[in-house]
Amino acid sequence: MIYFILKQLIKYSIRAFFRQFVILGKKNIPKNSPAIYVANHPSALIDPLVVGVSIDAKIYFLAGENWFGKGFRSYLFKEHFNMIPVHRPWLSNGKPASNVEMFRECYKSLSQGKSILLFPEASSETVSRIRELKTGAIRIKEGFEEYMEQKATVPIIPVGINYSNPHEFQSRVVVKFGAPIDFSGDYSGMAPTDILRSKAEKMQKEMESQIINISNDANQDLVRYINRLFINVFKVEEGISSKDEEALFSYAQGVANAIEYYEKKDQDSFVKMSSRIKAYFDHLKSIGATDDQINRSSRIRFSIYRILLLSIGAPLALLSLIFFYVPYELSKKIYVKKLKPMIDKGKTFDDAFTASMIFAAGLVIFMIWNLLLFLGLGLITGKWLLALGSMLLGYPLFRFGLYYSKHVIFQMQYLKAKRLKKVHPLEYEQLSLEREDIIDELKEFREGYIRSTEK
Repeated sequence: MIYFILKQLIKYSIRAFFRQFVILGKKNIPKNSPAIYVANHPSALIDPLVVGVSIDAKIYFLAGENWFGKGFRSYLFKEHFNMIPVHRPWLSNGKPASNVEMFRECYKSLSQGKSILLFPEASSETVSRIRELKTGAIRIKEGFEEYMEQKATVPIIPVGINYSNPHEFQSRVVVKFGAPIDFSGDYSGMAPTDILRSKAEKMQKEMESQIINISNDANQDLVRYINRLFINVFKVEEGISSKDEEALFSYAQGVANAIEYYEKKDQDSFVKMSSRIKAYFDHLKSIGATDDQINRSSRIRFSIYRILLLSIGAPLALLSLIFFYVPYELSKKIYVKKLKPMIDKGKTFDDAFTASMIFAAGLVIFMIWNLLLFLGLGLITGKWLLALGSMLLGYPLFRFGLYYSKHVIFQMQYLKAKRLKKVHPLEYEQLSLEREDIIDELKEFREGYIRSTEK
């Protein structure tokens, strides 16, 4: 019961925390049978939440035993949060420990039709690549099938968690589920440890295909820049709708793969092009402009729908501001004043916990705030049903406030673009021409990369 309530609460909170929450590959999620889900781990506690709410069935989570503590906390985590403790030998400081109980719990859960989620990188680090994997998922799969005397099998499903910015409120996340991993192959003559490592390498490749894989961390900004510059060109040339999330994700993967290809195969061209793109965006930053404002075909343009929305929706947006300004600012202040210094100094939390701390602080404060509003309105008016209705309407009102603010920003961007043309006409024209030249060159690079993949 606690798990169900908590999952619904987190599902709504996640959809408010992220500007967009996209789930791809749901057809690969088994409907009536258990599975072992393996995911990358870029953002600490947020990662199991976004995967957990993407799967309809109840999920059991493997987590480091250091999180469990003892007594009531351990009971709560195990019995109501569906968490299974894992002993990590490299964190034991030489103390003897065993994962026999963990494996037994996994076999028991799987035999009861319950799925398991684990993070085979075994730690969280904010990178857009798959780090070296532990072999626990494979050992659980093989151990379970032996436990069931080969009368049942369980698939390992690769999951990719892709954040536009893992440490920012109202960023975007794409959760992608891949097809079950095929571990078939000829392993004859190989030592057991080598077989496990070979299967782990297969698992790593399948996990890489579920993310926008950037092998060189230094190229993350370059991938983002090229996506901004070229995405509209791609959609027009390929006839892709802005709602075709599968195609758009595939495009972003292609950009990352093409960058890696040119960095290895044509270093001189890669350096020249990446430097040119960086200089373009640095120039934009120096005059306080964005690429959308320079793009002649930009979606930042005059919109009757936006003007009507801003006019008609203003009363509701004002109500949202009145109700939620205090908890929003309080959440931000607690993060900036208390949590961020701890993360920056490496005390208690590292960088991968940034989004987790923002989310946790916001969730707790908004829950307390809504409860206080409910009690206050109920005590003042004596109409508890009205107070309850007001509390239930708080979530959609908050979501509308976020939606409204997005369109306010778009309108401000439109006005700023108009002003930019007027105040910096020469720079605007220069940047527009430079942008068009970069895109023409990117088209040539794209054609070269496509030819290389067809060989």
